[in-house]
Amino acid sequence: MNNRIDEIMAHLNSASVDGGFCLFVENGEIVAKDLLHNPDELNDQLEFNVRYVGTDISDVEAKPLTKK
Repeated sequence: MNNRIDEIMAHLNSASVDGGFCLFVENGEIVAKDLLHNPDELNDQLEFNVRYVGTDISDVEAKPLTKK
């Protein structure tokens, strides 16, 4: 089990570092936050809710729900 957790964490870390974003939970929803913003525009940071949709590994996909 620990090896699978390590694999998943490695993929999450690679995706977030390469893509310049982070994921967190707020009010029970997954939120993606852009980390490549201009520090002078903190109020304009891109954040949006994300939901994974699909029935199995062959068609699962992350979809944006809302802009915050």
